[in-house]
Amino acid sequence: SEYGEERRARSIARRIVLRRPIHTTTELRRAVISVTGPRRSRIDPATRTFQAIRILVNRELENLELALQQAVGVLARGGRLVVIAYHSLEDRLVKTFMRREDLSLSVGEALGSPTRHRASRRARTADSSSAG
Repeated sequence: SEYGEERRARSIARRIVLRRPIHTTTELRRAVISVTGPRRSRIDPATRTFQAIRILVNRELENLELALQQAVGVLARGGRLVVIAYHSLEDRLVKTFMRREDLSLSVGEALGSPTRHRASRRARTADSSSAG
């Protein structure tokens, strides 16, 4: 449930364990659907499970956290860090990181979709004090 935000994660995990060995994505999808039931929307019921597995295997959230730390480390004074989050887990991680690092967070528009521009509060304060 942590990575795919799936409400039935425990039941799905138990079913996957019962059905092992699973050799194909089709088998995995069938195991998930046996818990969730058939598709009720445009999104396949197994999508969140596949997302959770991908995020875990690729260590996506840990890598994002590391990339954010490295980016802040090389960000020029008054510079901006732009982060595009593709799902709520990434979005939450970025927002938490920015608050923890005491960096500003503002929302803008780029190419018709929201983006978040981040710049250090310290840098903004320094810029405004040197302007006067």
